[in-house]
Amino acid sequence: MVDSEKSPSTFENDVRNYFQTHINNPNFYKEIPSLNDRDDERPLPSGCLVRYRAMIQDMADDEIYCSKFFELI
Repeated sequence: MVDSEKSPSTFENDVRNYFQTHINNPNFYKEIPSLNDRDDERPLPSGCLVRYRAMIQDMADDEIYCSKFFELI
């Protein structure tokens, strides 16, 4: 998926297109580790794509989400 000629400005669309074409493939989907089914206590690699099964609950008040997140180490 890494392509040195890809532009940072098209990154979001490139990622969306990649997953839209691959996520319906059951073999590809099974390769993505699920946090719900992990018995292994070894940590996953940093930046690893994971699946997580959760419930979404509608809240009465508005909520604001960040479109970008930076972690300072």
